[in-house]
Amino acid sequence: MWLFGNNLFGLYMSSVIMGTLNLLTTYLLVWRTFDRHRLAALATAITAIHAGHIEYSRIAGFMDAWFFGYLALLLVVDGLRSRRTISLALAGVLVGLCLQTYPASRIIVLILAVLLVYAYFYRRAWVTENWSGLGWLVVGALIAIGPNLVYFGHDWQTYIQRAREVSILDPDVIGHLKHTYNTDSFAVIIWEQIKRSLLMFNYYTDNSAHFGYPHPMFNSFISPLLVLGLGYGLLRWRKPGMVLVLSSFGLILVLGGIMTANAPVWSRLVGIMPLAALLIAVPLDQGWDILARLKGESF
Repeated sequence: MWLFGNNLFGLYMSSVIMGTLNLLTTYLLVWRTFDRHRLAALATAITAIHAGHIEYSRIAGFMDAWFFGYLALLLVVDGLRSRRTISLALAGVLVGLCLQTYPASRIIVLILAVLLVYAYFYRRAWVTENWSGLGWLVVGALIAIGPNLVYFGHDWQTYIQRAREVSILDPDVIGHLKHTYNTDSFAVIIWEQIKRSLLMFNYYTDNSAHFGYPHPMFNSFISPLLVLGLGYGLLRWRKPGMVLVLSSFGLILVLGGIMTANAPVWSRLVGIMPLAALLIAVPLDQGWDILARLKGESF
């Protein structure tokens, strides 16, 4: 705001910059995770033209959190693979920033927990040879949170207030959803939430008040590729990259979609957009390889 002005334009520019930089972060994360530049380029290109990612890159508060989150994931992957303590320490700082921004990005803690549990059982050297780095990851997060630790500990209810207000476990939210779905059955409410969250990629539109986009997350020509990408990932679920992608996708879908009021609300699902783009890019990348083999030449 010092650079662009102490006004709404200056405020919005931070999200514009972070949304743009998030494309670079997406590219680097996919490349570092899968060692495939073409897959990274395809995922980044799809993210770059995605209407939701563009829109939320212009609204202060929504994209900033996920820029920190994706950069943190990049540094964690790099730190685990390369035994690079500095990467894990910097990732910790970014995790600390995530925990103080938009509530949806706090899911980064669960994503990292799943990744580390997987690593312990299937890539144990990533953990046993990185104890120092993982310790610094925690220290980095604590340093980034700083004095707010005292505030959060003293007034925890305020910290989780927004998350609690949109959770379908809240009685007021249940009452609202009963009226919205015209039912008194909790099972029907859950089914509607699941249906609307799963089909937001090709059928249901955004329910937030921020973005009046009258279309689903992807059009009918592209969305089938998401199913293919998910299928491919499930067949290779033990690969580290797929564990990270599938667990992140699933956690955000459930906690940011199914378990929150009025699903789907895209402002809570910004983090799933690059992941969905990556899953769409997977069959395109694999199809490219198949065509190359059929033609007997390298593309």
